[in-house]
Amino acid sequence: MVTAYSRDSDPLLGATIAEKYRIEALIARGGMGRVYRATQLALEREVALKVLDLRWLAQSGSSDAVVEDFQRRFVLEAASAAKLTHPNTIVIHDYGVEGDALLYMVMELVEGRTLAERLDRDGPLSAETVVRIMAQVCGSLAEAHGRGMVHRDLKPSNIMLTQRGSQREFVKVLDFGLVKQGEDVSMTRSGALVGTPRYMSPEQVANAEVTPASDVYGLGACMYHALTGQPPFDSESAYVLMAAHVNTRPPPMAEVDPNLHVPPELEKVVLRCLSKSPTDRYGSMEEVSMAMQAALGEDFTLSGSRSLIPSGSTPLGRLPSKDWTDSLTDTRVRLHEASVSTVAPPRQRVALVLVLAGLALLALVLVLRKGQDALPEEPNPSAPSERVDDDVPGGVDPASEAGRVEVWIRSTPVGASVSRGTEDLGNTPARLLLGPNDRWSLTLAAPGHVSRTLRVSAAQPEVTVVLEPAPAPAEAAAVPSSEPERPHPDGPRNSTAPGMASATAGRRGEDEAAATTMTSGEPSPAAEHRTDNRDPWDTP
Repeated sequence: MVTAYSRDSDPLLGATIAEKYRIEALIARGGMGRVYRATQLALEREVALKVLDLRWLAQSGSSDAVVEDFQRRFVLEAASAAKLTHPNTIVIHDYGVEGDALLYMVMELVEGRTLAERLDRDGPLSAETVVRIMAQVCGSLAEAHGRGMVHRDLKPSNIMLTQRGSQREFVKVLDFGLVKQGEDVSMTRSGALVGTPRYMSPEQVANAEVTPASDVYGLGACMYHALTGQPPFDSESAYVLMAAHVNTRPPPMAEVDPNLHVPPELEKVVLRCLSKSPTDRYGSMEEVSMAMQAALGEDFTLSGSRSLIPSGSTPLGRLPSKDWTDSLTDTRVRLHEASVSTVAPPRQRVALVLVLAGLALLALVLVLRKGQDALPEEPNPSAPSERVDDDVPGGVDPASEAGRVEVWIRSTPVGASVSRGTEDLGNTPARLLLGPNDRWSLTLAAPGHVSRTLRVSAAQPEVTVVLEPAPAPAEAAAVPSSEPERPHPDGPRNSTAPGMASATAGRRGEDEAAATTMTSGEPSPAAEHRTDNRDPWDTP
């Protein structure tokens, strides 16, 4: 068993966890845990290993019952989180307990930087870049919500930007709030309530029921920050921040910076996500993605980049790289070569003429034998000899084009039929191969659900579509209530959905600057029910 570590020494360096993972180097540290670069010995694979020492909880004054419950929930919720398979979600390889005090989780090691680091370096991002990033976040969270999990701690430092093929800003969503703290572990020895409330939903502040709508609010706060360079509310006081989330509307983006050029429709999407009441926000991550892409005039896709912008495209106002222009030229040449008739060299043409003449003579002999009324049937001029698809330039079959890209089509419910015109492409999850310039129009259908039509391109590694249930024919239209449904105001409620924590090599203390503390001398806006939603796994 490994001994507990202190803040000044780290006996875990060089140690082997569970006889499977050798710790190589420290990546980041947080209030209760640390993240290491480690080697999975059996596979000789580099991984990210996150550890939490339960003795830290005991030393901070938590009861034995709280520590035991913490460990139990860790095992149960890690098992659920490990089932997440969306490509924009960090992958959990393994988890467990070392000895009687050390919890560990093994994840894919992702090289890159967080959105927080990108904003610190570059400031506000273009609307196109923000939508491209957030659409991928929506895809990740949509799967988690479908499995009953709520992230609960969405913020720029939990959105990792890495490279996947030619896509330079491929998203990995981190830290799904795996272990939501109870009241006994939210207070440190000094009586300080530790958290990062800049992106916290009003219901989290009030310790009310946390649902997927809370993640919609967090996504809106991240979008606001990415578009303006500042979070919706900012203060050195956690009390002021939390009170603002409950009572204050975010300032218009033009007031933050008059030089910003955010499309008005996109700002409306962000402000709706930041509605105080969960019922006033979008009902799902798919709705958010649809709305923000529509604000830019795009065809709907749940995840992936803007259809007309290639993956890893350069920012607006800059010339594309030579590699990209060369790839366009190569593609045009291939498509042209595939679409025009092949012209044979002179000698081959002579041979071809002789062969055709011989065939014509043979056909004439056969016709004369059968009589003049047995002429061969003429081809139907209305039936083209070669099928040309409007979605593919030059009628090129994408499966035969070099450089094709794999695109997965998923749906809720699973098993929906996927068709392209009259062509049946199978059922979801469906694997398609698209050329770099292909844009396909697909229709998804499932019994008892409303069919959906969407366009996909090679820039989208995965597209997820939620099919709405078809209304019952005899069902009377529901009469809307005069008052919107509101969260129940009474009593503290626990989240009904577990989450997931994760780690990455690219995190180097970005949360430390964002974290704020509220001393026991400051009154909480929800003092009766306030618990900290901060994940003790969080690593600044």
